[in-house]
Amino acid sequence: MAESRQSYANLVGGLTRNVRDRAASPVRSVLARAGLEEPVVDAWERLTRLGEEVERAARANRDLLENLILAEVDKAAARLGLVRSAELQELRAEMAELRQSIRTQQQAAARARKASAKRAPAKKAAMKKVAENVAEAAGENATETASAAG
Repeated sequence: MAESRQSYANLVGGLTRNVRDRAASPVRSVLARAGLEEPVVDAWERLTRLGEEVERAARANRDLLENLILAEVDKAAARLGLVRSAELQELRAEMAELRQSIRTQQQAAARARKASAKRAPAKKAAMKKVAENVAEAAGENATETASAAG
């Protein structure tokens, strides 16, 4: 759709230039014969510069007005608690990253718990052996103490 509009604009612009160029040639020859070509060309250049200056001023005013409107809309949206869609998208992306990070940490914690659960029986066996050794030593000490007392 935009392409067709651009093609149409090019066509109209081309036709306008073509008609203008065809009309300018006889006008210049008439002005040259009358000796008025230089003043008319000078006036034309001044008018062209003035038109460009007016166009620049209009563009600057339009930009200022657009910025003013955007600022007012932002203020009104802030008062209502609304956010721009770009900010919302950024927050959604950040939230997705945080969720992924939490999942990764939870998986790592689960793996660590499984690994420690697998090591627990070995620790229990070692503790049991230590307890047996302590009990034997305590039994021997009790026997020695009883025989020394008796």
